[in-house]
Amino acid sequence: MSNEPSRITDNLLNVFNYCFVETVPYAFFKPNPQRDIPVNLVDKEYHCEACQAVTKVAYQPRPLTYYSKGKLAGERQVYDKLGKPFPFMGEIESGKPFTNEAIGLCRACAARTVFTSTEPGQVAVNLAKRPS
Repeated sequence: MSNEPSRITDNLLNVFNYCFVETVPYAFFKPNPQRDIPVNLVDKEYHCEACQAVTKVAYQPRPLTYYSKGKLAGERQVYDKLGKPFPFMGEIESGKPFTNEAIGLCRACAARTVFTSTEPGQVAVNLAKRPS
């Protein structure tokens, strides 16, 4: 009987490990001040390379999102390609609203180019995504 509390504790620990450590597809995140920068992410703009259409998606209000310095450098390159001024680090760190920019193809242009491509790799992807 003296081992009973220990066995219960072991069983609870096994359940905890199974539920929260082994099977959870995400991880807890603790920002690293030397690597991560808090960003007030408010929306995202998708820019079509083919027709220059811009689709803006507003995000729900959320707490700060943390970008690594590498991701922020990549974001700066996209801003440069679009000819947009990138906010200064002081503005970003002070909580100025930040827009995530992306360059690609809109649905209509993708339908004309990507989905009708004869390149072998893209044909394979298109066939795999075709409804059965």
